[in-house]
Amino acid sequence: MNEVIAIDGVYHTYDGKKYVLSDVCFSVKKGEVFGLLGRNGAGKTTLIKILTTLLKPTKGTVNVLGFDALKEGAKIRKRIGVVQQDESFDFTTVEGNFDLYGILWGVKRSERVKRREELISTFALEEIRKKRSFDLSGGQRRRVQVAREFMHDMHILFLDEPTVGLDIMMRKSVLDFVKQKVKEGLTVVFTKIGG
Repeated sequence: MNEVIAIDGVYHTYDGKKYVLSDVCFSVKKGEVFGLLGRNGAGKTTLIKILTTLLKPTKGTVNVLGFDALKEGAKIRKRIGVVQQDESFDFTTVEGNFDLYGILWGVKRSERVKRREELISTFALEEIRKKRSFDLSGGQRRRVQVAREFMHDMHILFLDEPTVGLDIMMRKSVLDFVKQKVKEGLTVVFTKIGG
């Protein structure tokens, strides 16, 4: 399947009066990096929530990986990764975040440990691995959020403002890692403030 996302005529309103999305149509091919750019409040996060089946559109069709997002959300969620803006397991350590995420995705213990160690090294998290998430800076927490998504295999990765809070060097490192995954066939959809 070359086209992994296809949406047509998507509208969404929260209050029944004002549309935050209006007649959105686009498609994304396998291995493509697709950016959703716009000002704050432009509907980028709403669209990510619709594509990841966390929210149903008011109207329109949404197809992800050959599945109807309105009817087959569970099949889609098994094959995607999502990094939202504000989401973390604050009650555990950085290491615990990786382990818990691996358990939730059904990753076997030996593979979980291997991936955790690789990701902690790749994302320069060694010095904070024993810290609890609520003790981390915004940039550190963001690195953990992006890194731990790679504890499981996925076809599409959705990143909502992936580099917010990261310094220039870490931003480059994170984006280089994601770029390598794209070369391996991962499709990425990200949001960024712009325009």
